Amino acid sequence: MELKRIQHVTYRETEDIYHRLTKLSAYTPRFDEVYSFYKYLVAVLEEGSRYFYIMDDKTTIGICFLKNINRTDKKCQMDVYIFDHENIGKGYGGFAIRSLLSIAFQEMRLHSVISFVHSNNERSIRALTSIGFKEAGRLKESIFRNNQFYDEILFQIMESDFIK
Repeated sequence: MELKRIQHVTYRETEDIYHRLTKLSAYTPRFDEVYSFYKYLVAVLEEGSRYFYIMDDKTTIGICFLKNINRTDKKCQMDVYIFDHENIGKGYGGFAIRSLLSIAFQEMRLHSVISFVHSNNERSIRALTSIGFKEAGRLKESIFRNNQFYDEILFQIMESDFIK
């Protein structure tokens, strides 16, 4: 397993990422949504966010990133997405989380990292808490999926709580 840094992104790469992400929710994106996502990725890459492909033997398993980096307050947000259901539960998410935290705390010298998770995403909740994240807040019924509302949970880890 490895993380491959994305420093430049083409529209075609963005389209593939977006289609694979939305495939998880059985949603077909419109062109304007993909184009907006492309413009978003280009903007955050220019402002210093760090995007990575999660790779296994030259196969892209998912994408992960550190964004909303605030160097003044020494904090950022982390997201990890595994594309295919066949690769979920094989340790890629935990590997990506640990790798991103090492980058955030050791290389970037940040103090804290946050991550938002849907309340029905039990695997992500287990992965985050097993690594040392703590629930820091909850937005009640803020996510609407499959005709149902879910809470969005805010998790946080401090540099001192991260066991390398």
